[in-house]
Amino acid sequence: MQRKQRDFVFEIKSIDEKGVFSGYGSVFGVTDSHNERVLKGAFLASLARHAEKNTMPLMFYNHSSFREIGEWLEMREDEHGLFVSGRLWIDGPNPDPDALKAYRGMTKQRGKMGLSIGYSVPEGGAGFNSALKTTDLVTVDLWEVSPVVFPANGEARVEHVRNDITTIRDLERFLRDAGLSRSQAAGVAAKGFAGLGQGEPDFELLQSAKALLNTIKA
Repeated sequence: MQRKQRDFVFEIKSIDEKGVFSGYGSVFGVTDSHNERVLKGAFLASLARHAEKNTMPLMFYNHSSFREIGEWLEMREDEHGLFVSGRLWIDGPNPDPDALKAYRGMTKQRGKMGLSIGYSVPEGGAGFNSALKTTDLVTVDLWEVSPVVFPANGEARVEHVRNDITTIRDLERFLRDAGLSRSQAAGVAAKGFAGLGQGEPDFELLQSAKALLNTIKA
């Protein structure tokens, strides 16, 4: 059975320090760049099988099975599409590097990352729509839903994310999770870029800190 991928763009307004976000991994009735549409009900059987096994589709970075970056907390169909809620593994003292890349891609203002579903179509799960000249997916086996760099479809949107960066301590934790040391994070949070220290400036670190603060402002 051939595995396929279907991509979506989604918009992040904010994201919490634990990497929790929610929105739509697929929107019903939208024709993508491969001239395919997912129809309402297409995910029900697959989600039911996952529920029976107490499992969830996986979350990879750019579909790489060697780069798992988080976990899905909830998936369900509604009238609009496939609602998903997940968590990137960015919290704690050793955040996943690829999860941080996805985190930054989700929070930047332009060129945002998208979501892509990895699936296979069982026998009888798709049909050709002669009127629209599209392939309509009526049943799919859902393997993964993953953040990707180059999405192909612009209809899926993240609807809600939490933003817990409300104090200077929250900002310090955010900067540390993004790769700065404890002293650097404290310095940037308290004194701006001057808090990176004296001596010859580290321009790569400076640019990273600027990008992080721009993300927070956005």
